[in-house]
Amino acid sequence: MRQIIASYFAQLPEPNFGKIFTLLFLAIYCSTSLGAPLPLWVSAKDGIYHTLVDDQTGTLSKLKKATPSDLRTSKWGFLTIHPEKPILYVAVNGPNKTGEIWAFAIQKKDDLSLINKITELPTGSAHIEISPAGDTLAVAYFGSAYTGLYSVLPDGSLGKTLLHKKHEGKSVNPEKQARPHPHGSVFSHDSKRVFVTDRGTDYLWYYDINKGKAKYSKKLKVPAGLGPRHIVFDPNYDFAYVSDELSAGVSVYRYDKKRRDLEPIQHLGPVDAAQSELWYNVSDLQVHPSGNFLYLINRGFDQITAYKINEKTGKLTFIENEPVRGSIARHSAITPNGKWLITGGTMSGNLVTFKINSNGSLNYTRTNVSIETPRSMVLGR
Repeated sequence: MRQIIASYFAQLPEPNFGKIFTLLFLAIYCSTSLGAPLPLWVSAKDGIYHTLVDDQTGTLSKLKKATPSDLRTSKWGFLTIHPEKPILYVAVNGPNKTGEIWAFAIQKKDDLSLINKITELPTGSAHIEISPAGDTLAVAYFGSAYTGLYSVLPDGSLGKTLLHKKHEGKSVNPEKQARPHPHGSVFSHDSKRVFVTDRGTDYLWYYDINKGKAKYSKKLKVPAGLGPRHIVFDPNYDFAYVSDELSAGVSVYRYDKKRRDLEPIQHLGPVDAAQSELWYNVSDLQVHPSGNFLYLINRGFDQITAYKINEKTGKLTFIENEPVRGSIARHSAITPNGKWLITGGTMSGNLVTFKINSNGSLNYTRTNVSIETPRSMVLGR
């Protein structure tokens, strides 16, 4: 790990204190947790599972179902974890085909116990995200065209509904964009604004949160036909990255912290290897903890595209394509020390681990664990 940290410093052409702070954090994290297994939580067909990522080899321990056997729902969806407390949140489809959010406490033996839940919510959730302050949840409801914002109480339990906003509009793809499809969300650095991607309208929707109240603010138009799906920030909140599902590419936005606004600076289409396929579209994307690399999953030709991030401009340059070793990967996770990337094939029913090299390229570790219909994963506690 010391060699990896040193290589990151060697790549910096001049002092960049944001990057230096991030790298120092990684160095401290790695020195204090060297060899410690990293908890990974995965939502699958019949519940939430727990496994451990070996910090030295990237292998996964035996999967353990963590949710109580008496809890049943028609579909387990996306996960998010509280930034400070051992609490998991999951968006589910309830037994009456209505949306629900469940909050789980992580117990000492890695079991989950239900704290509370919110019911009778919009249907068809696609993503859930918690604010950096740990006080708000955002849910993108792909199926019913809503954005939902919900309060999180100081003890981590679920509070009240702050806002339900139904999106309106459409775009140029008659099959995929005949109506709104909110798909992902991310919070601003100060937890006061939420950016929601809408695959159906080709807009990024902005919502503001202030003193326990939430409201729709405005929206940012993106080029027609991109179909924005998921959105993430780099570690320093200088740039945001969006996976463009319908164009099988990725977009880069400069982030203005003062105005909490995004400015488009780069739109990349599909990589050459994807363009020859009969079907391709992208799903998840992750920024490396160092802020130096970005990884984009393409479900069509089942590969992970690695990009180098220019530290000054945020723009991307292609590194390589790495086969997913699975089918229809929807989500992925990178360990906090930046050593391992894990992804799951929804149709192939497996979890796969890759080693992240100092130049951003990936190596398959031959770790391949079976799990039925993995949908989402999150690392921590």
